[in-house]
Amino acid sequence: MKIFIDNWRWADVPFYLRAGKRLPKRVTDIAIHFRPAPYPLFNKMRDVRMQPNVLAMRIQPDEGISLKFDSKVPGPSVRTAPVTMMGVARSAAECMDCRSAAAVAVSRGNLGTERGRRAHRARRPEVEKAMNSVRERALAGEDISVRPQAIEQKLAELWRIDPACERGVMRAALWNVVAHTTSADLQKKASETLGRASTTVPQRTIIVRAEPDGEPELSSFISANCHPITPGKQVCSEKISIVAGGDRVDFVPPLIHSLLIPDMPVAVWWIGDLPNEHEDYVDALLAPADRLIVDSIFFDRPADLALIGRVAAKTTTSPADINWVRLEEWRSATASLFDPPQMRPRLAQIRAVRVMASVDDPRYFGQLIEALFYSTWVTTQAGQVVAEDGKVEGTRGSVEYTFRYDTIDSLRGILQVEIEFGDGSMARISRDPERCILLANVDGVTQAPESVTRSMSKGNEDLIARQLKRPEADRIFLRVLPVSVRLARRIVG
Repeated sequence: MKIFIDNWRWADVPFYLRAGKRLPKRVTDIAIHFRPAPYPLFNKMRDVRMQPNVLAMRIQPDEGISLKFDSKVPGPSVRTAPVTMMGVARSAAECMDCRSAAAVAVSRGNLGTERGRRAHRARRPEVEKAMNSVRERALAGEDISVRPQAIEQKLAELWRIDPACERGVMRAALWNVVAHTTSADLQKKASETLGRASTTVPQRTIIVRAEPDGEPELSSFISANCHPITPGKQVCSEKISIVAGGDRVDFVPPLIHSLLIPDMPVAVWWIGDLPNEHEDYVDALLAPADRLIVDSIFFDRPADLALIGRVAAKTTTSPADINWVRLEEWRSATASLFDPPQMRPRLAQIRAVRVMASVDDPRYFGQLIEALFYSTWVTTQAGQVVAEDGKVEGTRGSVEYTFRYDTIDSLRGILQVEIEFGDGSMARISRDPERCILLANVDGVTQAPESVTRSMSKGNEDLIARQLKRPEADRIFLRVLPVSVRLARRIVG
């Protein structure tokens, strides 16, 4: 419903009232959208898309206030991204006399009593002690079991309870991050990875373990990821774990939707192979997602790449691939080869590209994708056309792409790339495992590309954090994705 207030103070300011029944969660809040500045400083810059500032006041169940505004992304380029500052409301009286918020919670309800009778005063210290113990355990990283229907309520209590009125814990979140796993081992790995990633990108973490073939089950746990910032102070973000099995897996998407912090971007990290046979489940889970993060090393067939391509083409969710990010040093080194003016015309003279990589099992499609992505990137940058059958045509005729896979000690990934030109000359990029650098050889001259001095970090927490620090979709990856599906036919036959 859109209404106006007919007075001088609120003239021409629309008020929107939204309400409904049987929604995923019960919440009351007020969001104030500010008008854009008449002369925005960065509005005409290419990578800057200014969004209106939003002041949101949560009335219930978790009283608080948040301010959403644009901030410059760290780095040399000028790019902006929305940032949300959150604060949880606390009674001034509670801090003045150092009373625990648990006492307020006990006085309002029937915690520890039967049939709604008032809580006994003699039991209040015991209840406060128990609730404070829960908070200490959660902030220490321990998972606390809660009913799925009471997750938000328990999280609110978690941040209210503070018996010493200490101000050393700050609650922070820039993203909603949902990690989807299918086993206990992957769930543990996701928890550890996102716990480390939250040191640089605070987030509300929701980790799902869904086992459709398991016993019917739906349980949940809450905890916190805390990291010290100064002596005596730490930043904490929430972690929610959901375990679902059997037919209860169908309850996962709506439960996750109800746990997302409003007006905050959502990233879904899908760990493992994509379930092509359950696309409806994937679509439901991705409905609120702004970013889908996958690691294509787990993919077992080109259809998985095609599914990611459909997500990019038909939804508002932007896909990102950790396997693609691992290629950043190789792409930077290759691009630096063609930076000198005398090398730029040779980009159109490429006649053949040969990629050698070290993998565990060359029969497993996921381990071949890194070399596939690199080759596809070269085709898009050189203006080559990849046909449906995987054949590549350049501006001066066909271009031959060949792949060689071996297993060499503990090395994994691309080892060497050879680019042959029409005049018979060759450029070669190879990895030096001892010095952890890439070496380029052009016309017999070997040197380390200036743009890459050492191999970039490949820890999953670093790769995830780099994806979350990137506010917009990776346009180059979106161009590469559909072409890689066609070029994959050259690999798998």
